[in-house]
Amino acid sequence: MDLLILNEEPNGYRQPLRDQLRALISASARESVLDRPGGIFVRSSDQLASEDYTLILAAARLKNRLPTASESRKAYRD
Repeated sequence: MDLLILNEEPNGYRQPLRDQLRALISASARESVLDRPGGIFVRSSDQLASEDYTLILAAARLKNRLPTASESRKAYRD
């Protein structure tokens, strides 16, 4: 499973949030998980095309939505 962290901090010469995120990842996980399949991806939302940003948000909503009552009943019966 991949983890995507969208950083919405304004882009600039200094990016303290990005630096802190990368330091936390490096300190708590193997360096090899950064920007690798099955790993952690830190991206600046400013650098994404608007279509890509919309697609990522839509996919996150689909993945995290709660099942409807009929979906729950069907899963329970199966």
